[in-house]
Amino acid sequence: MARLFALAAGLAVMSGVTGCASTWDTITSKSFRESLKDKPYGTMFGKPPDPLETLRNSPEGEARAKAMKLIKEPAAEKHSAEEQDEVMQILTSAATTDPSPWVRIAAIDALGRFHDPRAADVLKQAYFNAPGRLPGNLAKPEAEKSPIVQAGAREPGLLGDRLGLGGPQGFTADQVATVRGRAIDSMAKTGGPKSLEFLAGIAIGKDHFMNDDVNTQEFVRQRAVDGISQMRTKEAVVVLAKVLAAEKDKDITLTAKAHEGLVQLTGKNLPADPEKWNGVVQAEFEIVPEPNAIQRAIGFTTQK
Repeated sequence: MARLFALAAGLAVMSGVTGCASTWDTITSKSFRESLKDKPYGTMFGKPPDPLETLRNSPEGEARAKAMKLIKEPAAEKHSAEEQDEVMQILTSAATTDPSPWVRIAAIDALGRFHDPRAADVLKQAYFNAPGRLPGNLAKPEAEKSPIVQAGAREPGLLGDRLGLGGPQGFTADQVATVRGRAIDSMAKTGGPKSLEFLAGIAIGKDHFMNDDVNTQEFVRQRAVDGISQMRTKEAVVVLAKVLAAEKDKDITLTAKAHEGLVQLTGKNLPADPEKWNGVVQAEFEIVPEPNAIQRAIGFTTQK
């Protein structure tokens, strides 16, 4: 358990460092240095470039990651189907094959904001490809064959190179866990039966860990339970009840998270007793409205 806490702390630090790494990667990038010579004020304080144009034309990881954070789903903006396909193709390639874990995370986060039904399959592939290299038992994604700017042709930036992004050895264990966790988060946001089924498999522990170490396995299972708790469907309640029954007296953390999710989704303040929650599942129940910020704050204070 102590090692798992250390992993979680490391991932939190990595999340914070991403911003610093991102800033330094920008400063050390070739395009930044060149633009600073021509337009120093505009480079530092000007309006950011169009994200789609950046994704179409820039091979630099820093610029592409920033563009992915800003990109909006073309279909939601009533743009053409061709543009929707183009953006999905770019994000698919980045989320599953980019040599930088930070670019992969930016693409994964973007897919979590999209309503495209293809996003769930891409996020599933991103989860499996998290080690930074394609496992031998997985098919090579079609996205890697795209004529659009290829991940391998871009410049991650000087700091990115020092962090060991890409390469035949793949990513570090912490980076793998971070990518897997963000893929889980985005799948929970997309919702739908396909996403729930996949997250349920992770939460229950069915063959979704490849060669991950024990700490990473525990981390992603906990993240999956958290994600299921955000999906606010009756099917999610059924899955959480199964996790509670399977992990009771085995894994304290998973049991607590599953129980918390059941209470949040149903509004029923029952103990962490699998039999009682099985009774809820068998009977008629409704999903309660999601609490607002004030209600969450009051609930947090009460629990403390």
